[in-house]
Amino acid sequence: MTTLPTHGTLKLSGTAVALNGTFTQDDVNTGKVTFTQDGSDNNDSFAFSVADAPGSTATGTFAITFTEAAATVNNNSGLNLSPK
Repeated sequence: MTTLPTHGTLKLSGTAVALNGTFTQDDVNTGKVTFTQDGSDNNDSFAFSVADAPGSTATGTFAITFTEAAATVNNNSGLNLSPK
């Protein structure tokens, strides 16, 4: 990673990935890479570079977009007790 997310933490197997840290495609495929948002309403991103020796390096930005789920309302109908 060439820049870190600003509104959360990217983790590899539960440990924060540092600037210039690495992970593999297999890490992504097996669910070892996770992102924990900081609780803000902000989208996020991080920049990266990839290389496949002996090829040249390619760079890009991975965007993380948050979509809030629709609110739900549950009706509480109260409690009815019968005398014993």
